This record gives sequence, structure tokens and C-alpha cells, in this order.
Amino acid sequence: MGAVRSFLNGFDENLPSVPHMPGRRVTMVTGERMGQVIAPLAERLGQATGCVVRTVPVRNEYFGATVTTAGLLAGMDMLDALEAGTRDAGDVVLIPAESLNDDMRFIDDVAFDDVVTALAPARVIAAHEIASALVMQ
Repeated sequence: MGAVRSFLNGFDENLPSVPHMPGRRVTMVTGERMGQVIAPLAERLGQATGCVVRTVPVRNEYFGATVTTAGLLAGMDMLDALEAGTRDAGDVVLIPAESLNDDMRFIDDVAFDDVVTALAPARVIAAHEIASALVMQ
């Protein structure tokens, strides 16, 4: 099974377990390639939970626009896309866990904790799968 199919299956499997979150705002960050895949999931998530869901496909400025995978997203590119410090990121921000190394740093050496601080008071979750991350939050 391919990675995208596995991702979609995980979403379908876990969606019924996501708690109702009326009025909560969830922001899903991803690379440009997966933006088209995640947008319909955002709509389904919102309908199932009552939350407001926004998808933010991030342009990769660190490596260039031809690199569209979420796993190679830089921390600063994510913060720039979310306009950290100037815009409300929502209540929960999901970022792709595959963009972090074992030391919880992005490819540009930005620490996960720095992203968490920049996006406060939003709760930032590094996740491999959307719905399962929200089940635990």
C-alpha cells in the first residue's frame, strides 16, 4: 500500500473517534503536494466535529518551489505561511511530523519548541495522521 493510501485509510479509520469540537479552529499545515489531498479531508473533519478547519499548503522557500513534500518543509517556511505573530493560527495547529528529525528540529535547524512558542496560544501537534492526532488532544 502506498503512503497516501495509508494516510487516507488512517483518516477514515480514526475520524469516528475524533471528539466533537464545536467552534474550535484547527489549522492543518502541509506541503504543496498534499494540499490537494488534505483539503477534502478538512471539509469532512469540520462536518464530523463541528470545528472550523483550515488547510495551509506551505511553499518550500528553503529548497525551492519544486520541492513540494511535507517531509522537507522548513520551520521558518511554516511560520511564514502561518504569518506567526501577526495572525491567529487557531486553537490547534497540526504540522507534519515527518518534517522533524529525531532531535525535534526542522531541516532549517528551527526547533519544534520555537514553532510552538511562535504560534501560542495555539496547541501545536506534530502528527503523521490527522484524525488520530485529534483523538489524543
